[in-house]
Amino acid sequence: MDRLASSIVFKVFFVIVSYLLGSVCFGYVVAGALKKENFGREDLPGAAGSARQMGLAKGILVGFLDALKGMIPPLLGKLFKLDLVTICIACLAVVIGHNWPIFFKFRGGGGLSTTIGMSMILVPKEFIIAFPIAIISGYIYKYTLGRRLKFHPNAVGGGVGTFLLPVLSFAFNEPLPVLILFIIVFFVVALKGIILFYIYNVKTVG
Repeated sequence: MDRLASSIVFKVFFVIVSYLLGSVCFGYVVAGALKKENFGREDLPGAAGSARQMGLAKGILVGFLDALKGMIPPLLGKLFKLDLVTICIACLAVVIGHNWPIFFKFRGGGGLSTTIGMSMILVPKEFIIAFPIAIISGYIYKYTLGRRLKFHPNAVGGGVGTFLLPVLSFAFNEPLPVLILFIIVFFVVALKGIILFYIYNVKTVG
């Protein structure tokens, strides 16, 4: 196991597989199983978009599966005793895969559910703090500024959550690769949110 973990070829393979895993957007998978036509053309393929297009139950299922795939790279990375840098790169790859999936013409979701799954394993203390604050922030925004502004509470809450992850990682003295990972994830999720807003002209991300 130690010899495998030290192999550059295996590390590269692990990162590539993580990206391919992220590219399995379960919104499309569930919609395909249900023969839901035009899924993802006018709304997002993530949990929130799936809930709007296929119903709440399907949206919850998609969110759970997208979060589950975010858990796999850090769990397997620790199982294979990979170094932290490789694990962090793989975690970034799974989020990028979800946002820009090679299997679905690079039309993915916003990456929030996958980020949730990945952070639950990699930084559980930070996640326990950031997640409820993100939820509360979304609700507060919905009934205050959300009445006038165009952004959906999901986008605002997700933005708060992904912003808090690097801040809390710094506060809890997490290793530098982890801090850098969540800084990049914040910008990746923010960038995708902006892109989705202009492409779909919608008020959410997911």
